[in-house]
Amino acid sequence: EHLWCGNIFVDGTQSIFEAEYVALIVGVEYASKVLGVRRVEVESSCDVVVQQVRGIFKVNRESLQKLLIKEKEAEELLEDFSIAEIKPSENSLCKILAEEALSTKKSSLSPKGLDILNLNKD
Repeated sequence: EHLWCGNIFVDGTQSIFEAEYVALIVGVEYASKVLGVRRVEVESSCDVVVQQVRGIFKVNRESLQKLLIKEKEAEELLEDFSIAEIKPSENSLCKILAEEALSTKKSSLSPKGLDILNLNKD
């Protein structure tokens, strides 16, 4: 069962992997800080990020190393965290949310959530 899902609009200056990390970090922080969730199970169709977070793949790019550090800090807000890879064909909700974010150029997080996470740029 999904407690929360949403989209984050990330401008075109980031790589796909940077965007995946940002979404992961924001999702974990949102779940913890806004929703009060203590356990998070992430499903992602981005194999590279999943394997990097698990420590299986090495992170070479400095920008991704910094994001991995932030992701690990976000994990520490939780009692339990897991991340699993799923096939893109099993991730239809992600495609819908990504298309919504791209078409509206907005995130679906509440203004309160954006404020708590210092993401409200308005």
